[in-house]
Amino acid sequence: MEKIDIRQKEWKEENECASFFYLLEKSIHSYRDYAQQHFAREFGDFTLDQLLVMKMVYDNPGFTQQQIAESVFLDRAAITRIIRTLVIKGLIFRTNHQEDSRQSELILSPSAEELIEAVLPRAIENRQQALRGITQVNLDILKDLLNRVIGNCGGDNEPVIPGQ
Repeated sequence: MEKIDIRQKEWKEENECASFFYLLEKSIHSYRDYAQQHFAREFGDFTLDQLLVMKMVYDNPGFTQQQIAESVFLDRAAITRIIRTLVIKGLIFRTNHQEDSRQSELILSPSAEELIEAVLPRAIENRQQALRGITQVNLDILKDLLNRVIGNCGGDNEPVIPGQ
């Protein structure tokens, strides 16, 4: 009888952990789908990742592809494909990096800068909608918990809170 109770407890704990990570993934996918639909309807044929890369270039002149990849949590191959697409669309230009000739510097075209400036209010609206009904106290607790998960997995000990 005791052996069954231990297994049931372990099963319950495993299900709670799995449920947490499932909800975490589902919330990310739900938000990305929601935002992508709104961006596509208002700004045309751009993926969220393309917009994120352009925003990183906009905010961080001189960033290398590797720095951008690390900042938006994409691998080098994905960043290379995204940048190649943005170059073809005429939204990003590559020039020789001033400090490292092996690197290229990424520069936004004027139309890409206008796009990013137009997208920002929609991005804020999307985030506000996703967080509707969630208090600042809830957000602070959630950020603390997620930073603990990151730390438990060997991530940076520094809190990861973009934009702050």
